[in-house]
Amino acid sequence: MAVLLGTSVFVLLLAGCTSIDHSKVKVSVYYETYCRASVGFIVGELKSVMDEESMTKNMDLSLVPFGNAGYDPRTKKYTCQHGPQECEINLVQGCIIKKGGGDQLQTFNAVYLEEEAILKHNTSDWIIESISGLPSRAEVLACIGSPESLGIVAEFAKETEDLQPPHRYTPWVTIDGTPLKGDFKSALCASLVKRLPFHGSMSFSLVTN
Repeated sequence: MAVLLGTSVFVLLLAGCTSIDHSKVKVSVYYETYCRASVGFIVGELKSVMDEESMTKNMDLSLVPFGNAGYDPRTKKYTCQHGPQECEINLVQGCIIKKGGGDQLQTFNAVYLEEEAILKHNTSDWIIESISGLPSRAEVLACIGSPESLGIVAEFAKETEDLQPPHRYTPWVTIDGTPLKGDFKSALCASLVKRLPFHGSMSFSLVTN
């Protein structure tokens, strides 16, 4: 069997999704901190991708902890599908995300630690004590106790409500604005490969003896 080099390179890119220094793929995750499906996605599929440098340096990750919550900007009433405890942790993670200093990997790792704690212990006290890295625990606690936190909630609420098409469940994941269907890593790799300079303009041939 003889295969052109271009085919081999293409297959390797699909299989490993190696380093691609082109425009970044926009990945948005709309989730609820106490939703079991959301927790599973963050500590599973998303964590697996975030552990690969070739992935993280080619993606722009946005985390939006709101999901099916409700927020009335007039009354400032904030309610969550999984109760007050979820509202509290949504606020904690919102402050972490907004005060993370722009380092998406560090911000994700802080969120991951919380979601892992939820998975193992299911208690907000444990989660708050588990916060590490930047921003500091003191900064996060100051944020959730200030009017700033409701501004963050309002921002996340609007972003979630403005989704087109609207989200139907959580986690609701979009890649370059398109809702995820199927395996996350495969879909992300496919979006990255589309950014390769030869995509759509290179032909491949396969000769079998």
